[in-house]
Formats: sequence, structure tokens, C-alpha cells
Amino acid sequence: MSDYTTAINFYKSENYEKAIKLFSKSLEKKMDSYKSLAGLYECFQKIGETKKQEETASIASSMATSQNRFDILWKNYGDFYSEVGEYPKAIESYEKAIQINKNYQTVYYNLAMIYYSNKEYQKAIEHCNVSLRLNPRDDYTYNALGIIYSELKEYQKAIECYRKMILINPKDEYSYNGLANIYSELGNYDKAVQNYNKAIDINSRFAYPYNGLGTIYFKYLKDYNKAIEHYKKAVKIDQTYDLPYTNLGHIYKIKEEYRKAIICYQKAININPDSEECHTSLGKIYQEQRDYNKAVECYKNSLRINPNNHEIYTNLGTLYNLVGKKEKSVQSLKRALKLKPEDPYIYSNLGNVYAEAKDYEKAIESYKKAIEVFSAKDTDSNSPEENKTLQGLNR
Repeated sequence: MSDYTTAINFYKSENYEKAIKLFSKSLEKKMDSYKSLAGLYECFQKIGETKKQEETASIASSMATSQNRFDILWKNYGDFYSEVGEYPKAIESYEKAIQINKNYQTVYYNLAMIYYSNKEYQKAIEHCNVSLRLNPRDDYTYNALGIIYSELKEYQKAIECYRKMILINPKDEYSYNGLANIYSELGNYDKAVQNYNKAIDINSRFAYPYNGLGTIYFKYLKDYNKAIEHYKKAVKIDQTYDLPYTNLGHIYKIKEEYRKAIICYQKAININPDSEECHTSLGKIYQEQRDYNKAVECYKNSLRINPNNHEIYTNLGTLYNLVGKKEKSVQSLKRALKLKPEDPYIYSNLGNVYAEAKDYEKAIESYKKAIEVFSAKDTDSNSPEENKTLQGLNR
């Protein structure tokens, strides 16, 4: 791992002093110079060293002046901000690079990736198209477009992108992996397996297709042993790849091998601390094992990532009730109802809490509301329009 990469990790963990030392070391070696200067600039700002921050900006400006390449300076600043997840600053830096050099194809591609990360798919597509106008044979951009169209479920467009990638570079394993992902989504598992294996034939040290094959065996063919075998191959190749660990956790959870499941989820979280799925799954295991304190902590982590998950508030409400924290239980269930007021089961759970607290008036009120909401849902499900639709689907 390079000094710059290690410095990025320290920066992300807010250990700015150590990050400064490693960014400086990287700069001395003339490695990632502009990005290291961007890192130093931000670190000095974070710790309030204004004078050093100004000195860093001056060094960067002098370097760019001597090379007459301010576009490269801003592009690299954008790369740094993108790597640390500070997307508004990354966009600002990339836009400055484009103002200087309107034909900077890599910058358009990088901007597309940021907009994709922000789920601004239309902007991502627009920037990919500009990138391809500047370099019609850029397989990276076609791969990005394929991923975006797959996310939008515009599968035919995605397939076209991957086929263009293959025409440009028949030995690009990413194109076959992308095609396999789409065929898997469409339920064409024979074609999916064929394309995953093609990707592996090109590069046997490519972890993604092993994860894809594992998912087909896990979710669709229900062959857990083969799924485990492929997920283990993926993590053996790339121990920084969180999805196979997550999927292994799911399988071990189903098999009730909870110790193994916990280990896998924790490994996934170590790689990706913002995995709501893993925090939630861990919480459910701890809840099942009656380790309520750990379960609560996991659910809180889930809500830190996604504060709009009604299911987690419902689970927290149940847990708080089990440990006798009735007030917190009510608060959590009420938060769940704000997010999903049409769920009768949350009203029913709330009624149970009030009943156990001997607040029978509120319990009856909650149970009545549960019945009312459930009856409304039942009526809707039997509406003539829905019955017509169901009949149409069964023809």
C-alpha cells in the first residue's frame, strides 16, 4: 500500500496528523504529487493551520505554473476529493479543470462516476456521452454506462454498451461480467453462467464473477455448498471485496451457523462500515440470540446509515419493550409509523406495549387503528381494478 493510499485512510478516520506525515512523504517521493498536496491542504484546514494551508496552495500553484497545466492540478484535486467522498468539492475541482481544458475526457468520466454515486443518473449519462464523444473507444466509459443502465433496469441499452466494449477489447473481463449480471437479473442463468465463466477464463484472478456465480447458486439454484465455494474464491482473491462476505453471512444465517455468519458480517463491515444490510442482519442475529444490547447497537448503526428504515424502528421498539424500556419502545414505534403509517402490524405492536404497561385506553386505540388499516388494505387488495390486473397476468 502506497504512502498516499495509507494517508487517505488516516484522513478518512480523521487522524489528520498521521495523514499529514504520509502525504508529505508521498510528496517527497514525487508520487501522486498534486493529490498529496490536495490532501495536505485539506488536513491543514481541518486542524486550523491556516498559514500551512496557504503555503500548500502556493506550492501547488507554482508546480502548475511551471508545467503550464492548471487543468491537471484541478483534475488531481478532484480525484482526491472523490476518493475521500467529498463530492461537492470534487465536482467543483473537476469543473475548474474543464473550464481550462474543455476536451479533458477523463474528467468527464470521473464526473459521471460521482453523479452515479449520488444517484443522479441522468447527469451521469450526459457526462458519459461527452466522454465517448471525446474518445469513442473508451471501454471504461462504456462499462460505466452499462452499470448505470443496469441500475435503471434499461437492460437492452446496458447490453449494447457491454457488446461495444467487447468489440473494442475482446479480452476485457468487465464486459462479460457486466453481461452476466444482466442475464442473471433477467433470469437467464445459463447465459449468466456462460459469461461469468468467460470473464474468469480471461482473468482467473478477477473476484467479481466468482461472487456472481455464488449468487446464482445461492439465490436461484439454492445450492448453498456451491455458493459458499464461489464466495470463498472471491474473498481469497480480493479480501477488500465486501459483497462475498455479506453473502456468506446470509447463507450461514439461513443455515443457523450464527458464529460464522457474525464473523462474515463483521468482515464486510470492516471493509464497508456503511453497509446497512450487514448491520441490520447482525442485529437480527443478536436479537434472535437474546443479546439485546448488541442488537440495539447494530440497529442504531443501521439508522445512522439510513434514518428512514421503518423496519429498524419497529425492531428497536420490540427490543426496548423486551428489556422494559417502554417509553423508548413507544418512541421507536411512533417513528416507524411516521415512516409507514399504513402498516397495521406496527399499530398492533404499539398496542402490545401499551397493554403491558396497563395503559389500556391507548392499547385499545392502537388495536382499533391496526384493524382499521388492515381492513382498508384488505378492501384495496380486492378492488375490481386489481382483480382485473391479476386476471390479466394469469392469462
